[in-house]
Amino acid sequence: MSSETRGIFARAIAAAALTILAGAALAGCAEGAAETPGAQQSVIEDVAFYPACGNETLTLDGTTWYSLASDATEGFPVPLALGSADTWPSKGTSRSMRAVVAPGPGDDTGTLVIYDGGYAYFRSDNGDLTRWLTTEKTEYAFVC
Repeated sequence: MSSETRGIFARAIAAAALTILAGAALAGCAEGAAETPGAQQSVIEDVAFYPACGNETLTLDGTTWYSLASDATEGFPVPLALGSADTWPSKGTSRSMRAVVAPGPGDDTGTLVIYDGGYAYFRSDNGDLTRWLTTEKTEYAFVC
């Protein structure tokens, strides 16, 4: 193999490696990189949580849950443990608010459905606030 051919081959290998590394880095950082949750594990009622902004965390029984962006949950199922999907404000997405408003009746307590894979779904008692959560530590680019 000539030195020119080796140089071309080495550059092609380096370019492929960079492409793979960049793709892996972007997949880990992308808001939509979440996997679909696994099987439902448990349902916990009377959970105190007020997901007003989208950057709130919930610590329950020693586990910290981080809010997922709504675009990261595309394809996630509507949890049926909480009743008919017809009674929900939307199919598995959060109602996003960027200003903190004092919680109304039933906004700051609700039911948490825990899934395999480190995912959970919260629905407020009044059904107005829903949020997918993950145990994967999340840094938020905004303050609310």
